[in-house]
Amino acid sequence: MIENSIDTQIKKLRCQRGWTQEQLANKMGVSPQTVSNWETGMKVPRMKAFEKLAEIFNVKIGEIMNHSLSGQSPAYHQGKTVDLNDDRITFTFNGQPISAEDLKYIKRLLNSRS
Repeated sequence: MIENSIDTQIKKLRCQRGWTQEQLANKMGVSPQTVSNWETGMKVPRMKAFEKLAEIFNVKIGEIMNHSLSGQSPAYHQGKTVDLNDDRITFTFNGQPISAEDLKYIKRLLNSRS
């Protein structure tokens, strides 16, 4: 299982709208099993799916990936704020450094919704 919080964000956004997994799947053009896999953390959406999710939910991709929705637990917001363009910072995911190539990809994702 891939550990991430994207799964909880997708489920939260879906539930806020009162949609079933099947309804979201129909809007996305994927199977209900695919939505279930995203929401359980078994799989992570691909780039095109992130774009479509953001469009359907009317949010920025970063709001799905960065958990910047209202109502987050206060523990998430504790800590420092850093800019992705700060080369002095080593960004990590699941304890592993994010490669320069992956960081560029993340920046492109976030910039595409600006």
